Amino acid sequence: MTTDKAQTAARVTAGVTFAARLAFENIRHSFANGAETLRDVSLAAEPGEVLCLLGPSGSGKTTLLRIAAGIEAQSSGRVLLNGKEIAGPQVFLPPEQRSIGLVFQDFALFPHLTILDNVRFGLTALSREESRKEALIALYERNMAMSSLVTYPKLPPVPDAMLFRKSSVVCLEVVRWDPRGGTDRKGASGIRMIADCRTGAEGPGVLVDVGIAEDFTPPKWTGGTVQGTIVPGPEQPSVIERLTGRAKPARAMLVADVAVAGLRASEVPSGADVPNNHLAYAFQWFFFAVVALIIYVLAVRRRLQP
Repeated sequence: MTTDKAQTAARVTAGVTFAARLAFENIRHSFANGAETLRDVSLAAEPGEVLCLLGPSGSGKTTLLRIAAGIEAQSSGRVLLNGKEIAGPQVFLPPEQRSIGLVFQDFALFPHLTILDNVRFGLTALSREESRKEALIALYERNMAMSSLVTYPKLPPVPDAMLFRKSSVVCLEVVRWDPRGGTDRKGASGIRMIADCRTGAEGPGVLVDVGIAEDFTPPKWTGGTVQGTIVPGPEQPSVIERLTGRAKPARAMLVADVAVAGLRASEVPSGADVPNNHLAYAFQWFFFAVVALIIYVLAVRRRLQP
């Protein structure tokens, strides 16, 4: 792609397009095979301008946009945003620090960011903890909307990308029952029947919520194939375990889509509650750290007293 100032047509302005001046100076780009894509491209998009790049397939339109966004590096030349160099011989600002949006032709993620960081990329108006919470909720809602099955994780901890996904396990034997309070999908209270199952694979087995009972009497279910939703397990590390470094990775649990005979289907926990739990743990960590510091200061003062 080349530019010619003599052929530059009059541009129109719009209320909301570029909020800053984006300029390219003598941009060159070549792929690894030596094929030249861009040659001495110089142009500027002024604030409020509507700018359209026209050209045949392979002429470098998308490459120039990728260079602007920071997910492709030019061979030479400079990119400036409001007069500040963001890509050049000595400068390369990462994509997440440029505030330049790019709609990909195909669905794509930033390869240098995790899935969670890709989700929270646009949540710049929130604090880091708030953006992480909102990104987790969005990720869990996306997961719940997916119908395809994933392989149940063999060992904890379970990645956030797998929580609230659909999965299927084969319970060869119920090792023990763990009755706990819970609600069914109509909101009625009862006893959540959680089976600790042996699956024949390595690891601690699988926790399966097979439904809501009226009392603590376990069902006569001895195992089988169960399909359901992966959720955080009922046993989470305590604050003391976290503070002392003895916390073990928490096991996940599969909430059955269809309850076993004689039980009611359990309600699937809300994904919005999990980030709140993370924040609660963070607050508890901070609180205990402050208490420990106060105790330490008082002990030192008392020791130093004559």
